Amino acid sequence: MQLEWETTLKNPIMNGLSPVIDPFEKDKFLISDGWGSTYASMKLRKLSLANGDEVCSSFIKNTTRCIHFDADAKSIAAVSDNKIFLIDRNSMKLIEKFEDKISKYCDYMNSDDAGRYYMMNYRSGSLFVFDVRNGIGKRKKVGSCGGIFKIGHREMIVLKPFEGSISIFDVAKEKFIREIEYSTFHQGHISCSGALFLRLGKQHLEENTNSFIDPIDKLRIYKTIYDSEFEEFEIPSGYTRFYLHPSEEAVSFLNQNSICNFSLKTKENGRAIEFDDPFRIVKYFHESNHVLLGNYKDNYKTIRLVKLFD
Repeated sequence: MQLEWETTLKNPIMNGLSPVIDPFEKDKFLISDGWGSTYASMKLRKLSLANGDEVCSSFIKNTTRCIHFDADAKSIAAVSDNKIFLIDRNSMKLIEKFEDKISKYCDYMNSDDAGRYYMMNYRSGSLFVFDVRNGIGKRKKVGSCGGIFKIGHREMIVLKPFEGSISIFDVAKEKFIREIEYSTFHQGHISCSGALFLRLGKQHLEENTNSFIDPIDKLRIYKTIYDSEFEEFEIPSGYTRFYLHPSEEAVSFLNQNSICNFSLKTKENGRAIEFDDPFRIVKYFHESNHVLLGNYKDNYKTIRLVKLFD
């Protein structure tokens, strides 16, 4: 691997937005200020992937929990604890802010690209549908949430890890129309081809605490969300997250300081790559094969980008 750059940010980014590549300008990525920042200073920031320099930013005065790039490439919807910000994608200047009766602490969002945003917290129990054209939000009971995916122009899919299922929301009818059961899972993903990837899990309940899901070292793949048949693989242990490669021929498994590739063609694990303390993995940019690392001793105020060799 090769160090591309290292920089010290204006604020730490630990527990802020998971860094996101701009899909319309792939040499830029977005981060948000996190733990250790003063509220008055907190921004959503666009950085250069080439050198780590800040290009522009937008005041949020809180951490940004999730974002959505609108299909017209003109704007970004950014969500803080209880506000929605519409931001110009190029300049990062604020276009409009919505504060009235916004669902709190949303971790996932998507859009029908017609003015409605679909948002949820991991355990909120309800899908929040917000229409920016009239400023009205509606809640639809559904359960837990491990991701919101759009299929076609009519359906939003809510992954429900605790229930081990998905719920299908009809955008036109504005209601859930179907639930499909699988098995309890720790993490899920629907690929561009429509395949469903589930890292299986097991519910764990401690006394006087909320339940959570421990990952199991098995990856299950359905060719579509409607299939009952699946492939299932044993995967390397000790990893908590996975990323599907764009080719859909490999999956990368990550923990705090190492990454391991698994080939879906040969069913073999690649060599694990480890990173030295105090730097830990913040985000794997799989399209460019870069890993963004952060120094946990300063809450990821110091970050570096490394290029993994193929």
